[in-house]
Amino acid sequence: MVIKNKNILVTGGCGFIGSHLVDALLLKNNKITVVDNLSAGSLENIDQKKVNFVKGDICDLSLMKKLFKDKDVIFHFAAQPDVRKSFTQVYEDLQVNVIGTINVLEAMRENNVKFIVFASSAGTIYGEAKISPVPEEYQLQPISHYGASKAACEVYLSSYSSLFGIDCVSLRYGNIFGPRSTHG
Repeated sequence: MVIKNKNILVTGGCGFIGSHLVDALLLKNNKITVVDNLSAGSLENIDQKKVNFVKGDICDLSLMKKLFKDKDVIFHFAAQPDVRKSFTQVYEDLQVNVIGTINVLEAMRENNVKFIVFASSAGTIYGEAKISPVPEEYQLQPISHYGASKAACEVYLSSYSSLFGIDCVSLRYGNIFGPRSTHG
C-alpha cells in the first residue's frame, strides 16, 4: 500500500523511528503533522519547514481530539520506549503507552479517522518464544511491563477496529538501530 497525497498525523515523529517515517512520508507528497512531547525525540530529527510540528503529549486527550480533525491516517509511534525503565516506573509505562494509545483511538473515533499504523514490539510481546522466526499467531507472553503495555495496545486496536471500523496495522519491530537512535 502506497500512502501519498494524504493528510497524516505522526505521534512521536521526532523520535528515532518516527522521524525516519516522516522523511519517507514527505517523499510521497503527504501533508504531515508531528506531535511529540520531546521526552525521547529531538526537533533536530525533522525538517520543521516541511512539517507542522506541535509540542504535545498523547496523554492530553483534548489536544489529540483537536489535532486529529481532517486527518486521513494516523501513525502512532509515541511511547515510553525504555524497557528497563518500565520495570521501576510501571505507572508511567501504563499512562503513556496504554492510556495514551486509548486517547489516540478515542480522538480517531470522534474525528472519524479510519486508519492507524501502530509501532508495537516483537520480542517484548512474545517473551521467550520457543520457535524462530516467531509466527504472528504465536501466543503473547510479555516478560516486561513495556511488552505488556504494547500487547494491551494491540488488543485495544482490535476492539476499536471491531466496534468502530478503524483499520489497524500493528508493526512488531525487533531490535532496531541506526542513525538518530538514542539508546539500546
